[in-house]
This record gives sequence, C-alpha cells and structure tokens, in this order.
Amino acid sequence: MKRLISFVFLGLVLTSPALAEPGCLLVVDAHSKAVIHETGEDCDEPNTPASTFKVPLAVMGFETGYLKDGDNPALPWKPEYGVNKPEDKATTTPRIWLRDSILWYSRVLTREMGMKTFAKFVADFDYGNADVSGGLTKAWLNSSLRITPRQQVAFIERLIEDRLPVSLPALAMTREVIAQYQAGGWTVHGKTGTSYIAKGPLRLGWFVGWADKGDRRVIFAKLVKDTKKTSAMAGPRALKEFLAEAEAMLGR
Repeated sequence: MKRLISFVFLGLVLTSPALAEPGCLLVVDAHSKAVIHETGEDCDEPNTPASTFKVPLAVMGFETGYLKDGDNPALPWKPEYGVNKPEDKATTTPRIWLRDSILWYSRVLTREMGMKTFAKFVADFDYGNADVSGGLTKAWLNSSLRITPRQQVAFIERLIEDRLPVSLPALAMTREVIAQYQAGGWTVHGKTGTSYIAKGPLRLGWFVGWADKGDRRVIFAKLVKDTKKTSAMAGPRALKEFLAEAEAMLGR
C-alpha cells in the first residue's frame, strides 16, 4: 500500500530564506516538454546525487532480480553494516529503504551487483557524469558521481516514459515503491537527498521526481544549499519547500 503524506500549507516556503541559496527549482511539463518554472543559478551545476541515487539503484535492483517487489527482500540489519541513524537498525524492505533513505541497504545492493554491472548500468542510464571511480559503495556520496538538476529531470523523464534500457517490470516496480505525497491536489512522487557541500559544514539538499493531477504531469528537480551552518537536514527541507510551492506554482 502506497504511503501518502499530507501537508498543511502555511505559505509558499516553510523555511527561512536565510537558510538556503537559490539553488535550483526546475519544473517541466511531461507532455509538452516545456519548462514551466526555472529559478536559481545552479540548474546546470553538477552536484553529488546523494540519496536521490536510490532511484536508479532501485531500477538496477529490480532489473537484476535482487529486488523482488516493495516488500522483498526484507533484509535484517547486521552490525557490520554500520548505521547513520539508530533507527536504521531494523529489518528493511525496498519500500522502507527508499522512504527512509537507508544507506546500508544501498550498499548491500551494489555489492550484490559488483562493480562491472554497477558501472554498466550507470553508463547505460546516461546518469550525470557516469563517473563511478569513487567506488562501489560510495561513488554517489559526495564523491566522483555528479549530476545537475537538469540531468535529474532528464533521468526521471526516461524513468516515467519507460525509456531506460531495462525491462518494463523493473521500471514499473521502481515507480511503485517511490514515496508519495499530497500537495494542492497533486500526487507528488519523489526522493530526497542530503549531502555536504564539498567537505562541509554546509549542506545541500535534493528533492526530485514527478507529480500528477488528472491528465496533467510534471517532472521536477529541487536543489537547495545552506548559506550558514544548521542542524536541519537539507533534503527534507527541499521536500517541504517544493510541496509548499507546488499549489501556487502549478495551480489547482
């Protein structure tokens, strides 16, 4: 059952503008390919994909057969996996992995594939700069792999139009397990990502995906960047800002 999360909109932006640079907000009509909205100076700047890379990883996992569906495999946490958050010490399914951004599950998946298969998928997907020299378990984590907001939109477009070089079931299953949110009558499908800018302490945050309302569909990439140190995670902030902006930007 898909998880739907409703947000109450108190304004166009839920966080203080002082917390983030313009970054980029790019929204494209999925049917006409027209740019509906583009703001910020960073829409063509390559950045680490961080946890947004779990979307192509899910495609790889379903294509190889390691991932079966939204609930399988359900993998128990092991001490050797390590954790970023205590709550990650739990049995994890593909749906939970994407929803809660659990790093150790990504690493189990890439190790299962091996470097040759992993690198071929990234190249075949034409994903960002396709540079996985940073390693099998961390190339996407502030390392060699880089992608621009415009390239994020292009990748999501290929995902929802069945134009990635994998089987149709792998694409359908990936779309099915991505988290959903509600915003101004729109159903928003997307993935967040948070990383440090260079070596820190400032963070960048992503929210990328697509949104549907009736016969309307848009594809988007939202990138925010800290301008001062804060304890808030930048990815969830990008998500909240996009959902708050969606109603006014896209219309009812």
